[in-house]
Amino acid sequence: MESDGKFNKNFVVNRIKEYNIDYLNNYIKDNCLDGDVSSFLLNELEFMENKIKENINYGFGKQLFQHQKKIIYDYCKLNKIDLKNGFTPPQNLTFNSKLIDKQIDIIVDLINDIKLFDIYVDKTIFSNLLDCNLNQPLSTNTTNFTQLFNELSIKKFITNEYQSIVSKSKLFKGTRGKFITDKNLSSTLQKIDKHNEDIIKITNIIKNL
Repeated sequence: MESDGKFNKNFVVNRIKEYNIDYLNNYIKDNCLDGDVSSFLLNELEFMENKIKENINYGFGKQLFQHQKKIIYDYCKLNKIDLKNGFTPPQNLTFNSKLIDKQIDIIVDLINDIKLFDIYVDKTIFSNLLDCNLNQPLSTNTTNFTQLFNELSIKKFITNEYQSIVSKSKLFKGTRGKFITDKNLSSTLQKIDKHNEDIIKITNIIKNL
């Protein structure tokens, strides 16, 4: 039975066949209890790197851990997980938008006019945002963001559970770089200055959609 002195060839071959994207997906579901997939996979990669170093002189062992490392990177690419910035796209979340194309165009113009986000937002980006399908978080002015989404909720254009969706999605960061939570939104809503120019603009445009 062929061996490299530490690892049996048949064991390694079978393990490589077993360790695929589906296997990793189930492994994450069973072991990543806090939902922070990017941090979980970074720890797995660190473990694999150490194993590769430990088994540098054992061909079969090195091959096994290099394969597992490749599968992790393939999984991240497939699921748009940004390991560098610790970002995992949210799963099964949506704002349940009822907006039509013309209304989306108006909101996109508003967003860019008040510079709501740290990037220019086009129709595609905003539509993806409503489906919680962004490749990376957006930085925003929490006050204006809260007003916009609250008005959209009042008009039934998005779910009234928007605060929870924002918090769970981890797609939005405030000006200090921290993810916006439902608590942030709730407390900001109580302190909004109704006489602020941007707030007035947001309120009037959404009410007239």
